[in-house]
Amino acid sequence: AKLIPDEIAFSENDLSLMIYPARHNVVDMTVQQKLNGLLIEIYLSQQLKYDIVKTIDSWMIVNIYDGKIDTAAFIRRKPASTVIETKAYQFEKSAQVSIRLRGTDFTYVHKYKDDPPRIQIAVKGNAFADTVLTYTPPETLSTSDKSQDTLIDVIVIDPGHGGDDNGAIGPSKIKEKDIVLDIAKKLRDILVNKNFKVILTRDDDRFVSLADRTDIANEAEADLFISIHCNAASNKNAGGTIVFFLADAKTDQARAAAALENSALKYETKTKSKREPSDIDFILSDMIQNEYLKESADFADMIQKNIKNKAKINSRGVDQAGFFVLNKAFMPAVLVETAFISNKADEKILRDDKKRQSIAEAISESILQFKAKYEGIK
Repeated sequence: AKLIPDEIAFSENDLSLMIYPARHNVVDMTVQQKLNGLLIEIYLSQQLKYDIVKTIDSWMIVNIYDGKIDTAAFIRRKPASTVIETKAYQFEKSAQVSIRLRGTDFTYVHKYKDDPPRIQIAVKGNAFADTVLTYTPPETLSTSDKSQDTLIDVIVIDPGHGGDDNGAIGPSKIKEKDIVLDIAKKLRDILVNKNFKVILTRDDDRFVSLADRTDIANEAEADLFISIHCNAASNKNAGGTIVFFLADAKTDQARAAAALENSALKYETKTKSKREPSDIDFILSDMIQNEYLKESADFADMIQKNIKNKAKINSRGVDQAGFFVLNKAFMPAVLVETAFISNKADEKILRDDKKRQSIAEAISESILQFKAKYEGIK
């Protein structure tokens, strides 16, 4: 293939060749270890078509069509210990980035993402795990006002269930959908008074699909996504608060909670949802939430501690599970199981308006703590 490091133009007037520096549209690459894999991001100045090939000797070859790359900037980079070497090539109609990984037994998924434009590749395997790093996109690559926005001021609150989907029902027949909507509205009022922009995924008793809930958050370019629920269990003695973030479930209680909340999928139809959930949605959620795992886990911990201290509800701590409502949320996201509506003592707490106010205040305090830590402004 013909290599073209620069733009070349022929002048017929003086029979000369003019060589101009190429305007690169493949501009940078980062590789980061995450809790459940390796996140590779190739930054672009515009959206470009691409494909990826994995070779038997552990090369990831990314072909970027109409791509123009500064090969010298990419060659011999080792951005992570799991990367043996990187190479870059400029061809006549494409650019190529090749990344050789240390592991041999791995799988990957990929997608294109905006703000800034980039190709995301999530690699999963035994050699790529167990380190959590905070993702910070290069400042020079920001392509919109939002990408320059470091404020944490847009909050999406998601009251679980609604409409035909009652959620769990307590011994006195109170419905989860009603309890969580009230808490969400109380939280909204507190945050509005603190000058946050707040969006509810529903503000009345209606059904909103799980997929549409995160679409609302993404379209609003939210800084935090909080899904509010009540837990339930066949063991009526089970009680307390637990806060989840999105990752592979590690415990039976996490799998049970995810199964309970994901059961809302049975209420979804093509007329109710913009799109049908699929297996690839769950796979891609690993990659997307990889960016925000540390922040989501930290936020979850703040919430469970504050609910325990302010609302005086026993805490079961923080856990992780595959909740569809957190799937594809492009921001730190948590699911709060406020208390067990199936437990008589917990149900009594949930029926108490002052206790619901305390839960809302505890979550609000957590948002302020998160803002202070990650935005750097109190």
